Amino acid sequence: ADPSVVYWAGTPYRVEVMSLGSRSPEFRGDTVQIRAESLEAARRGIENNLRQQARLILTQKVDRWSPVMGVAPTSLRFGDARQRWGSCNSRGGLNLNWRLAMTPERCTDYVVVHERAHLRHMHHGPAFWAEVERYFPARKEAEAWLKAHAHLILRRV
Repeated sequence: ADPSVVYWAGTPYRVEVMSLGSRSPEFRGDTVQIRAESLEAARRGIENNLRQQARLILTQKVDRWSPVMGVAPTSLRFGDARQRWGSCNSRGGLNLNWRLAMTPERCTDYVVVHERAHLRHMHHGPAFWAEVERYFPARKEAEAWLKAHAHLILRRV
């Protein structure tokens, strides 16, 4: 994984550390510019900003899928797991990795549908997969992208 690259919505951006300019990340073309003292400080600043944006984006996704699937979570939490995109607990709470917002929209939708399907089926049996594919027929493509890019997105600064 290249530490000078950050993903957002499935697109890789080259990090440009600036001596002048904004301390908030600015996406321009294929770069994200930020004023910082080092690449490590730049990545931390970018991560903090993107983490805030991710909470809004993922909350909107969960809200969008609630009426479609006819099931709502009892709670929504955001984490930073090293190996998971999301999870669902037996009390109906959804946990989503904020880094999911770094993936393409189809992958974000897939994980939200996947975890919401667990609100009806707390297993990965045939009924669960039928529920997922009912709402998200292209799940295998999304799963393939997530698997191929997980090592780039789930890494730490």
